[in-house]
Amino acid sequence: SPVDYEFSERENNTIRKAATWTLWLAILMFVQAGFNLIQYMIQGNVCGAIVVVGLTLPIAISFYQASQSLKAVVETQGNDVNHMMQALEKIGTAFFIRILITCIVAGIAALFFLGALFLGVGAAALGG
Repeated sequence: SPVDYEFSERENNTIRKAATWTLWLAILMFVQAGFNLIQYMIQGNVCGAIVVVGLTLPIAISFYQASQSLKAVVETQGNDVNHMMQALEKIGTAFFIRILITCIVAGIAALFFLGALFLGVGAAALGG
């Protein structure tokens, strides 16, 4: 049955590589969050520190969890499909968080742009 499917050695090698790169991505994101946290704390910007950690850590954690599920696909037997689905769910979560953050930031940037545009038009209409 599909639940008992075992990936071949060739497939496992590909999955192993994906697990390794996913783990490295998670580690680099954790390190980046740490450096950003230190930078903002040195600057005394507690809000910036909270925001950057709050945005980076959930994505890093999702990628870490995905790497562990991918690793389990290779290292265990009898549950490959379930482990693969867990990995894909975690990667999907990371992508969703990233896309959501991008949309929020783009929306805020658009509001600032429109605000500046209207303020500029209003100031020009009033003669400067």
